Amino acid sequence: MPFIEPEDYDREESKAQAFMPNRVIEAYRPEAFLQKGYPSRIAQSTELYRFADAMCEDADYIETVINQWLDGLTEEEFRLLKCVCVAAADISKQTSGCSVIPARAALAALFQLRVVRALFPTPNHVIHELGPGSGYLGAMLSLLGYTYSSMDVTQALYVYQSRLFNHICGEKFIELASDPRPLTDWNRPAQGTNIHIPWWKYVPNSPEDLNLDVDCIVVTGAIAEMNINATKYLVRQAYRWLGTDSHEKAFLVMGPGDDSYNKWGTVLAEIYQAGLELVYEDKGGFDGQTFGQNFVHIFRPSRT
Repeated sequence: MPFIEPEDYDREESKAQAFMPNRVIEAYRPEAFLQKGYPSRIAQSTELYRFADAMCEDADYIETVINQWLDGLTEEEFRLLKCVCVAAADISKQTSGCSVIPARAALAALFQLRVVRALFPTPNHVIHELGPGSGYLGAMLSLLGYTYSSMDVTQALYVYQSRLFNHICGEKFIELASDPRPLTDWNRPAQGTNIHIPWWKYVPNSPEDLNLDVDCIVVTGAIAEMNINATKYLVRQAYRWLGTDSHEKAFLVMGPGDDSYNKWGTVLAEIYQAGLELVYEDKGGFDGQTFGQNFVHIFRPSRT
């Protein structure tokens, strides 16, 4: 079975933690969820339905997304939306007996998809996402043929993503929480592969051995919610992975998330200190579209 079950995730995480320093374990906890009391772990797959439309519970969310962010859908976008919604309904039906249609989270992912495709319009690019939430951006990118990888520290969301990506990608899905191979074996995966990375494989003993060949690193609504040491690791690795020899790569931040844990200014200072420079900023969204606090920043490695 390629996807991971919650009990299997817990077992593999426990085994990995036994050989990790306390500060690393501390850095890869869902800090914002734990502070706010938002559920972050499940004991059995029957609970997965609660994470199909996670963090999009506002009753006015759909109207805001459609009218203010998207201004309608293209035929291709409607097809992608339908595919991920059917997949989510199938997963929730199989695991809990009730079908959940994730209209809010899936629509928000379409906005994120537009931003990524504005930068990287063809699927011969490699997209790496941190904190993918319910996973719909990754699912849509995989449906379009992009090579995609992601990492999440939240057990419940990770298990949901695993089901979703397996449903969408089939044999092209690699679940590294259960696969014994290290992430260093996947520095440049085959075209169209979807690689799911648990946090304990994201931090190898020798970080310089991890050289992900990626074109775009995406963080949506999460970078201010990360432990500051995890942020430092991410932005320094991003500088290495993106390289300084191309203007066609990007570190894309679509909103900081809840900044009660880390202020945006603190995060921005770490990004600059790592050697990344700001090349685009839109505090209204993308091309002036309203996106609440999820403003768009695009960074690239500085050549100086």
